[in-house]
Amino acid sequence: MTMSCEGRQITFDTFTGSGVTSDPVKRRRGGMGPQRAYGAPSSTEDVTVSKPYEDADVELRRYMYSRVGKARVVISKQALDLDGNAFGRAEVYTGILSGVTPGEVDSDSNEVEMWEAMISVDGSVG
Repeated sequence: MTMSCEGRQITFDTFTGSGVTSDPVKRRRGGMGPQRAYGAPSSTEDVTVSKPYEDADVELRRYMYSRVGKARVVISKQALDLDGNAFGRAEVYTGILSGVTPGEVDSDSNEVEMWEAMISVDGSVG
């Protein structure tokens, strides 16, 4: 996944969220008629992406902290074949950077610090 944030291109390792749901209304007709579902607008869940915290991320993450709630972002999620070639259309999400979270750090652990960016998605997936 690649996120573009005000001209900065960032490749992330993990992607969660983006489910599309709606809350349709159901009504039962008079005379004990069958229940009927009526359509409703859909909503797209927020997206969270994460990546290992590396040397190149020190200033980037600091910059992103200052852009939370302000920066427009675009995330492109592209399927790749076994040779790393793109196939099919990328799923594209647009929205506002709604959060940046540093990863947990433990000097007794061999885990890599993973930091996250959260995006409040505009609506439909492109």
